[in-house]
Amino acid sequence: MELATKEEIRQTKLDSYWDNDLKLVFDDIAERYDTANDFFSFGVWTRLRRKFVAWADMPKNSNILDVCAGTNAVGIDLLLKD
Repeated sequence: MELATKEEIRQTKLDSYWDNDLKLVFDDIAERYDTANDFFSFGVWTRLRRKFVAWADMPKNSNILDVCAGTNAVGIDLLLKD
């Protein structure tokens, strides 16, 4: 099966699901996403994020790319770092 054909199948099966059902789920939890991460990880997420930000040694005005940033909690913490 060609790649283009696989992509067409993916679009047919998943695009309507993403546009309707999955988007509703993400819209519903967006405001509580970081709180939920912290709760379900028993606080490990926040501790790891704080340790990483404290460890990261970047010159002032550095450019940072956070791929798959989610709510961008790490990026925001890095921006607020003294």
